[in-house]
Order: sequence, then C-alpha cells, then structure tokens
Amino acid sequence: QQLHWEVYSSKLVVHPLWHQSKEHDTASLRDVCNRAMSEASLPALAELFAYGVGSDKLYFMQSGVVEYRHSANDIRVLEKFTASGPECKRWFCEVGLWVHWKHGGRLV
Repeated sequence: QQLHWEVYSSKLVVHPLWHQSKEHDTASLRDVCNRAMSEASLPALAELFAYGVGSDKLYFMQSGVVEYRHSANDIRVLEKFTASGPECKRWFCEVGLWVHWKHGGRLV
C-alpha cells in the first residue's frame, strides 16, 4: 500500500479534486491510490478510447502524443495532446466518473 501511495499520489494531485483531497482528506486519496490506480502503455496508433463506447475511467497522460478524432472512420485530427513527464497536467474522460458516458470521439 505504501508503494502505491508513493507511485500514484503525485500523479493524482495534478488534478484539482485530488489535490484538494490530499490537503483535506489524505485517507481518501490513499484509498484511491490503493484501489483504483494502475498503469498502461499504449503502442503507436492504439486507441485509448473509441467512439460510442462507454467510459467509467479517468486517464492521466504521462508522456507521448495522442490525437483526438471525431468518429471511428474520421482521419481528421481535431486536437493533438502532448505530455512530457509524470507531473504533466493532462487527463481525459473525467466525465465518466460522474455520469453515464459514451465517447463522442476517439483518442489515438
């Protein structure tokens, strides 16, 4: 549990909600680190999420480049996101934590 705290707490606190949690309710933040956090690496051109698919996860981007595209067959890039380290303030899909959500685009 201490290892999860050491690895994930610094990644979570870049988000305003979890930053406040660290200031006022560290036990809850520790619980999130221990129960809900994991890491994944995506190969080039892999989708993080797809058009029309439901979401109940929040993703933090640490490094690399991803592109948001509108639909499954759309090759136009609507927005490009970059990240260059664990302190990067880049996250996606937060809305899926609070409401039933289906993606209106895809992140590649």
